[in-house]
Amino acid sequence: TIIHGGVPQFVLYFYHPNTSPTYGSGYSSPKFNSNHKTKSDYSLIISNVDVGDSAVYYCKTWDSSVSEYVFGQGTKLNVIDFPLTPPVLTLLSSSAEALKESKATLVFNGHSVTDGVWSSPTEKQQDKTFKMSSYLTIESSDWMDNADFSCEVSVGSKFTKKSISVSQC
Repeated sequence: TIIHGGVPQFVLYFYHPNTSPTYGSGYSSPKFNSNHKTKSDYSLIISNVDVGDSAVYYCKTWDSSVSEYVFGQGTKLNVIDFPLTPPVLTLLSSSAEALKESKATLVFNGHSVTDGVWSSPTEKQQDKTFKMSSYLTIESSDWMDNADFSCEVSVGSKFTKKSISVSQC
């Protein structure tokens, strides 16, 4: 099932004893297909993606513990039709008042996959860019020790990295 333009659409149904998926209206093989590695590990395969395939894709499965169907968290697919540019990364540090409270929060306007970093969902902007923010909270003593903190962002093969420390603020 996908959410495309706010309306759920049925793409396909595939159960491991079947030899091929059952398709929803407007969806067919070879563009859309599915396979499975085990009875509970399935994959949706979309071939030759284009901008029109951009959507949030959901998997539905039977949960016997509650005797009902449940949906996964969804996978967001963004397909672009313009050249990628290196990501822009802005680092903002905590205020002096926040440092007095024994916590420092660094705001990364970009993307980080380090444990302990909270990131907002990616938002597509009208100017064909994407925006997301990441926050790292550390002990103010770590910040005041003049340690270097870095943030790395990659989009496709494009990469940006910036570092910040208290001496730069």
